Amino acid sequence: HTWRVEAAVNGGELGPGHLVIDFHDLKALLEEVIEPFDHSCLNEVEPFTGLSPTSENLARFIYEELDKKMSGLDRQVRLGRVSVSESPDTQVTYSQEVGDAS
Repeated sequence: HTWRVEAAVNGGELGPGHLVIDFHDLKALLEEVIEPFDHSCLNEVEPFTGLSPTSENLARFIYEELDKKMSGLDRQVRLGRVSVSESPDTQVTYSQEVGDAS
């Protein structure tokens, strides 16, 4: 399969260059997370040796790993969501934002 991964960030303040995060930096972090999956059978790469590699599980895993990497940044930027799609007609989005129940 060919997957498309998108990440969105949130920030309360703009940092150097009046950016929440430089897209080059975000892309580099995302590439670190997804590199083990490139040209690989997902069923043969952790954590998917014991977890079904659905788009939902892939989005959640990428979110959690990217969030860990972003927590080490020295500015206030937070991962908002990660979306994964394997075709132009389908997409799943994972976030840890809590919605308003009212």
